Amino acid sequence: MKLVSHSTPRLFGLAKAIPLLVISHAMALVSCGRIGYESFDARQGTSSASNSDINCAGDTASEEDDAGTATEADTGDDSIPRNGCQMVDFLFVIDNSVSMQDQQAALIASFPGFISTIQATLSAKSDYHVMVVDTDATGRCTAQTCKDLSSPCRKNDANFDEYICNHIKEFTPCDKSWGAGVIHPAGSSASNQLCEIMGGNRYILGDDPKKEAAFSCVAQVGLSGHQDERPMDAMVAAVSDKRNGAGGCNEGFIREDAILVVTFITDDPKTADLAPDPDWDKELGPSDSVADWYSALLKAKNDNADAIVVLGLIPVGKNSAGEDCSKDGSGEHWVKFIDRFGDRGLQGAVCEEQYVSFFEQAVAVIDDTCDDFAPIK
Repeated sequence: MKLVSHSTPRLFGLAKAIPLLVISHAMALVSCGRIGYESFDARQGTSSASNSDINCAGDTASEEDDAGTATEADTGDDSIPRNGCQMVDFLFVIDNSVSMQDQQAALIASFPGFISTIQATLSAKSDYHVMVVDTDATGRCTAQTCKDLSSPCRKNDANFDEYICNHIKEFTPCDKSWGAGVIHPAGSSASNQLCEIMGGNRYILGDDPKKEAAFSCVAQVGLSGHQDERPMDAMVAAVSDKRNGAGGCNEGFIREDAILVVTFITDDPKTADLAPDPDWDKELGPSDSVADWYSALLKAKNDNADAIVVLGLIPVGKNSAGEDCSKDGSGEHWVKFIDRFGDRGLQGAVCEEQYVSFFEQAVAVIDDTCDDFAPIK
């Protein structure tokens, strides 16, 4: 595992030279609009839309490589893998508990510079999927609690969750499913609207001209999640066969010939992820240990650990100002998880005021992973 350095961010080599990011620390929240009913059914997980026609970007291969062997780019033969990734699937797991407002703002502010640097650096160029999931299946407000006039969900206050109660009938089964891509953030300090996402999926496409605005909308997941955050459970559910298979909420998100980049962000060191959840859907797979979490990502990528990057912004260690992010010495279970990925794992301090340096270093890790990638056929 790599730790984020707090020194001046490094410059990449000439072959991979990129400009340093200059990103405002202020959050740029972008207003999201509603979409029509033609794509609404797709967001319930019943879309028949496919992204298989997207052309991969990158340099055209020569007719023969140095050894004289034809490549896939020359022959059109899918059985001959090309070198380097042509696609990247980004999964962001964002804690939506009550203490996460500043951290969500910092993440949103970092995204435009991060994705533009990715586009300038990786061979994959713009063939990306970007999906956000939160760490709670339903939040604090349900149809039942909304009937209780004394519930915080019914208070007419911006700090509470009245939006959920007023729009309870608009949420689809996928909106209330563990690990489903967020498209309708709701509750205290959330976007509180159905986000505009090109393609009708529960994830953003790399060629979406409004991808920064879409990310700003979906990543503002709010503060209405359960106090016992379970980011690893959310991750396991998000990459499961049940969510990504035909008819699943996240259908089409994970692609066999893409690398998978998981970023999880949480400020609470609780170990709820390590305890069995009585409401856990066993069809999503086991999720009670570091080994379970690691195995879930491996399964999603055909046991190819070299196709996975894990980035964790967690309450462990000190930030660049020397402040200790640790809370009661916990959070080590997430450190152990990141460690499982060696140089393809990167740990950062969640209590940083901004995440620019973290994502600058993440680009280098992702770029190396992309360069080394060979899909398992």
